[in-house]
Amino acid sequence: MPFQVISGTFMPNTGDPDGDSCRFKPDNPDLVFRLKRNGRRPKINAKNGTIGLRYEGIDAMEKRAKEPFSSAATKENLKLLLIPDAESNKKAEDGKKAEDPISKGFLLSNQVGPNGRIIAFVFNADVPIPTQVDFDFFLEPEFVMQSVNYKLVKTGHAYPLFYDTLFFDLRQVFVGALNKARFDCANIWEADTSMNGVKWEGAASLSKMPPIFPKLWRRLDNYTKNNEFENDSSSLESFKEFLEQTNDRCFVISLAHKVSFKHLIEVRGETLYMNKMPEDLIFDH
Repeated sequence: MPFQVISGTFMPNTGDPDGDSCRFKPDNPDLVFRLKRNGRRPKINAKNGTIGLRYEGIDAMEKRAKEPFSSAATKENLKLLLIPDAESNKKAEDGKKAEDPISKGFLLSNQVGPNGRIIAFVFNADVPIPTQVDFDFFLEPEFVMQSVNYKLVKTGHAYPLFYDTLFFDLRQVFVGALNKARFDCANIWEADTSMNGVKWEGAASLSKMPPIFPKLWRRLDNYTKNNEFENDSSSLESFKEFLEQTNDRCFVISLAHKVSFKHLIEVRGETLYMNKMPEDLIFDH
């Protein structure tokens, strides 16, 4: 499937960027509405013209997860977007608020996600924009290696997260970046416990536990907030039952079989771990 090239401006201070997202103002908003939708219509802010992004193929730690890993991912993302090192509340010499840091770049996308964000490969201004901006662009693996998405995985600031809309050859590019980061024990890979086991001590442990696969972290977070399970969430006793209700399903490449996410999680007392590597999983969209 071809991709749409969408040029524009990254504007982090119009939202709350993290390690795999940022607000983006398209030069031509009409291009966004040409994208396939998997849910609600694109959510373009009426005041500033920006829309949220979800970076294709990757998943970074949530802001409330363990430091310094979570904030390091955000900093690396903004660095790769060529965002100036500035803060929105910084004052200019004349006492007025300095302009928010912005940076030009472009996206390659073929869909809008269920929550109205663009699912995209993200490129900064150092990458020459394809000349056929208004035409379909066929994305090659070599071009993906210039993306912010790829570089976040290669530097160990993001995990791979594959959905069934991502092609095999593009997934393999991320697997190569992941293998390099894991071999180098770069950033999250110096402390990741997704496969080794992490101890659960209720909601308070979410900000303290070592890096784990972010989708699993979010399910634990949801576990503590769910009306039916929050009173039991100090223990993992009901966690698998909670996962049954989330309806997360994925294809396990090594098994050539589709399973529920709950079958990929092992619980031993108050310790849990994944029994398959993140790159072995392709989630239903």
